[in-house]
Amino acid sequence: MESRTGTAISVVERFGGGPQAHPAEWSERADELLGEWFELDAKLLESPNPAPPPAPADQIAALRAGLEAVDERFADRKPSYSVVLGRRR
Repeated sequence: MESRTGTAISVVERFGGGPQAHPAEWSERADELLGEWFELDAKLLESPNPAPPPAPADQIAALRAGLEAVDERFADRKPSYSVVLGRRR
């Protein structure tokens, strides 16, 4: 998944966290998941980039470094999110 959220979740997963199904793929699979029951209209919207949360340095330094690398990699892109509206068929 080539997105800020997808890449950050991949970093978190390396440390034993994160869901089994990658949430960044949800908007791309919305029709597959819900299209039988809903007529869907998906939009990609921009969101503000919040400051990273404070972290105990010696416990999560590698995780923090990984997430900072994600921020650097996507620094030229505005944060975004998907909104999917559905109408029951």
